[in-house]
Amino acid sequence: MIKKFVTKIKVKLLPLLIFIFCFAGLLYAAFALQDMSLSAEESFQKGIQAYRDKDYKKASSYLTTALFEDVPAAGLVLGEMALNGKGGQPDPAKAALMYEKAANLGDRDAQYSLALLYDKGLGVPLDKEKALEWAMTAASNENRDAMFASAVWIERGYNPLFDLQDARYFYERAAAMGDINAIQSLIAIYSRGVGLEEPDEQRAQFWLLTLNKLVGQIHQAQAAGIALDVPQIPVMRALSLETKNPAQDIVSETGQTAKTGNNSTLAVETPVSSNISSQRSESGNKAGEKAVQNEADSPEKGE
Repeated sequence: MIKKFVTKIKVKLLPLLIFIFCFAGLLYAAFALQDMSLSAEESFQKGIQAYRDKDYKKASSYLTTALFEDVPAAGLVLGEMALNGKGGQPDPAKAALMYEKAANLGDRDAQYSLALLYDKGLGVPLDKEKALEWAMTAASNENRDAMFASAVWIERGYNPLFDLQDARYFYERAAAMGDINAIQSLIAIYSRGVGLEEPDEQRAQFWLLTLNKLVGQIHQAQAAGIALDVPQIPVMRALSLETKNPAQDIVSETGQTAKTGNNSTLAVETPVSSNISSQRSESGNKAGEKAVQNEADSPEKGE
């Protein structure tokens, strides 16, 4: 009797179970087709939103789709996620793969991040020459930090084909974009004649005045509570040229000082030849781009 009852229940429930299963399958297929219909840019934006929401699994899915549809910025975010273990354990090797994919698509920040990985041997073999190669590639695409790194690494001898004249060229380019470290390096180089036949006081004075003006603008912005730079997507560079020192004194002509600086994971110190600490001030550097562009014409770069 009980067996007959159970059998009847199964017979009656079976169509309902089949219906529920088919309905669930149709819903899944509909959502899958909806995602498949997304453009590369839409996938990227959904990935960024998921990143903001800290849903890293969903972010990874959307961003991977975008990256393999040739959206280079997606690789930059995926690399940062892998490097910092967002959504799993830190995986420098995976980060390197993501950065390299984006770098080959022309993303200058990914090119610079990949350079830093080669410089430190994180996720890739330690290769100073390749680090410089990627840094110079990023510098040619107007990445200011890569310009500074290229100058520093040339001075360190990462590739003997380049000399101090090449290093000075990259310092000048970075300084023209408001890079405080590059400006400091040029002041030291020109005032001491590093790599030159003799010191060049005119150029040293120009960059000193530029530095003082820049520091003044930083102070004014800070006093007014003005945000100097707001990134458009919430992904900061996982590695940078900033040192671990919390602050640095920038000495002006009058002897006044301005505190700048913040912390970061890796460091690239300015070479001994320049004898300048390589403390980075990201907010100051961002504000400095406009300041230097508005400054009086710079003396011609040395041959």
